Amino acid sequence: MRLATDRVNPSQTHARHARTAPVMMWILVFALGLALAPHAGAQEPPLKLLLDTDIGADIDDEMTLIYLLNSPEIDLRGVTTVHGNPESRANSAREIIDVMERGGEIPVYAGAAKNLNQQPEMTDASRFIVQSLREANGPRNILVTGGYTNVARAVQEEPDLARNRLETIYLMGFSLATMSTLHNATNDLQATGILLKSGIPLRVLPAEIGWECQMTQEEYDEILASEAPQIAHIRQRMINWVNHVRTRPNTPIPDYLPRPYDTLAAMTIKNPELFQWKRGTIEIVSSGGKITFTEDANGPHEVVVGVDRAKAMALHHKRLLACP
Repeated sequence: MRLATDRVNPSQTHARHARTAPVMMWILVFALGLALAPHAGAQEPPLKLLLDTDIGADIDDEMTLIYLLNSPEIDLRGVTTVHGNPESRANSAREIIDVMERGGEIPVYAGAAKNLNQQPEMTDASRFIVQSLREANGPRNILVTGGYTNVARAVQEEPDLARNRLETIYLMGFSLATMSTLHNATNDLQATGILLKSGIPLRVLPAEIGWECQMTQEEYDEILASEAPQIAHIRQRMINWVNHVRTRPNTPIPDYLPRPYDTLAAMTIKNPELFQWKRGTIEIVSSGGKITFTEDANGPHEVVVGVDRAKAMALHHKRLLACP
């Protein structure tokens, strides 16, 4: 209790303020930091993705599905299958999804067995793609590791929807080394032309990048030795595929080991820094699949022209061998 006769020493008051001012300043700084922290440190949500695949042929499609399922930055919203026997391919995809303990989470739809000019009607796969694009919070990116028929048919059905909703279509196919469509791009040239002219941004992983990243014997042995359930599931198929390519009658490759074409295409989605790129426009200039690539800073097509092999293959194996 202060008496009326008490007097406050002005010098004491000034000293007290001098002591408390720095404390108040740090309290304000701390409070401001707390206010900004959720925004500065907020994690980017996983990218919603559809996969269109010809799984069940080259072993790299199985590896790609495993890679995506083991990638926390990817939210795989559906798988569609294409060409040959798409129902059988759909079953192969479901088996891997089950082995990866994701059964029931990810829908799988069989698509076109033949090219657009032979099978022009919509399929379960193309309908699912269109339906996914219509969803307000649906996927806005598609990775295509088989022929382009399913996706092209969806774009053909709803061109405006596809242009407005799709951020990027990621493709494995083509070759700038031979200036040809090659691999998946060759399977259905009509479908390839539709995607090239769609106006939708395309990111392309050409065949030569897969050639450059053929597994070494050490890398191959490391996969075969893994006890991860997904590797146990594909191990014999991988061995059979390697033996097939080494001894096939017309175009044997005696020193062949798996080439992760499709997995590298998947890698470009969230790890583009592992690749060197050129932007421009790809055009098909002959019925035999010859192409031109014209560099253009504003072109709709980005093409991989180089890769940091060591880092790419380290990430490939890390994701492939991780237990679900």
